[in-house]
Amino acid sequence: MLKSIIEHALKHFLTDNRYHTLSQTQIEAYADLLALAMVIDHHIAQQERDLLTKILEQFEWPANRPSEHFINQSVRRAWGLLEAAQKNAAILSYCKDISTRLKEDWIRENAFSSVIKIVHADDKLDVEESTLINLLAEAFDLPDDQKELLITRARMPEKPTP
Repeated sequence: MLKSIIEHALKHFLTDNRYHTLSQTQIEAYADLLALAMVIDHHIAQQERDLLTKILEQFEWPANRPSEHFINQSVRRAWGLLEAAQKNAAILSYCKDISTRLKEDWIRENAFSSVIKIVHADDKLDVEESTLINLLAEAFDLPDDQKELLITRARMPEKPTP
């Protein structure tokens, strides 16, 4: 079911041509980050799952492997981080690796904003989600003012598409 939702969304909601320039490594890093944001509170809300699907629809996934394959792997890796003995250190290291794989500032900022949207999708922000935001800002080397600006922008209601 998730596969059909994602593939349907890929066909109908492509919004930014810059996403076509991303490498498979960058796309997978983005998916890894969103999966972590979705599971960080040890619960996957339907609103988070729906938003993850909507966000990942922007990317071109390889035809020989459906997007669901990569997303499932990302979710498994994220759950594994939550079981680490030094969870925050493991998450910070993971986020730094994602930052390296994303390579470009514009996609890092976009990914950070997407994380904000996912952790707020269920209308609550718990301690684990707040910690993730701070660890991600550190990993992405975002100054406090830039972090706050991105959070503010991400929380603004989206304008309906014509």
